Amino acid sequence: MDAAVSVALNNLVDRITGKDAEKLSAEDKEARVNLVTSIVAGLTEALGGDTSTAKLAAQIETENNYLGQKSEGSRSTM
Repeated sequence: MDAAVSVALNNLVDRITGKDAEKLSAEDKEARVNLVTSIVAGLTEALGGDTSTAKLAAQIETENNYLGQKSEGSRSTM
């Protein structure tokens, strides 16, 4: 669930800001990872889940899947 929420959050932030991973600076990418990880951890805590696992899943999804693939141009937009 945690990684799936990260996917949804990343796509939502893209639409709100109008910037996808290809247009983000290194600082913006780090801020995106921190934002998504914090939101997922907060939701998980509120639902009584394991926040450590949630934070790790959100971080991995955002760094490796979202930022990594989109910046390489191999991920399509929704």
